[in-house]
Amino acid sequence: MMTLVGAIVGGMGLVSILLRRTLLGLMIGIQLLVLGATLTFVVVGISANARPSGHLFALFVVLSAVAQLVGGYALAIRRFYLKNNVLVDELRSLKK
Repeated sequence: MMTLVGAIVGGMGLVSILLRRTLLGLMIGIQLLVLGATLTFVVVGISANARPSGHLFALFVVLSAVAQLVGGYALAIRRFYLKNNVLVDELRSLKK
């Protein structure tokens, strides 16, 4: 049952990544995808009666996701102050 919840949360994250056009929506989708995968790791570890190594792995995944989130939000806020928008489509024009 809980693995289904993890799959639903991960699926919502994937849909958000594919459909959102703002940088903040994209980052929220990434966080949902990471949260769904982490929940799946923990639930499978509990159901297999394994040692808490799955829990420790999930903790490190969540901590790295929080670090990515903080950096990404800082970049999004800076982009908003400089250009007054956070659309992902306009970030592609920075390559040229």
